[in-house]
Amino acid sequence: MNLKDLDQSQIEGMAVDAIIEHRKLLAQVQNLHDKLTAAGKERTEALSLAYTDAVQAHDDQQMVVGMLIDVLGYVPKIAE
Repeated sequence: MNLKDLDQSQIEGMAVDAIIEHRKLLAQVQNLHDKLTAAGKERTEALSLAYTDAVQAHDDQQMVVGMLIDVLGYVPKIAE
C-alpha cells in the first residue's frame, strides 16, 4: 500500500490508531521499567528480555507515527 494513494481522512485515521498504539506501548515500557527497577538485583532474564522487546516495539511504533504525521502534515487530535 502506498500512503500517497490514500485520502487525508484515511491517513488521519491511521495516524490516530498509530498514536493510540504508541501510547499503549509507552505505558508498557514504563511499567516494565518500573518492575526492573523494583526487582533490583533480583531481576530475571525474562523480565529483562520483555523490557528490551517492549522498547523495540515502542521504537518501531514511534517510526510509524512519525512517518504518518510527516505524510499527513500535522498531528491529529486524539480524544483523551
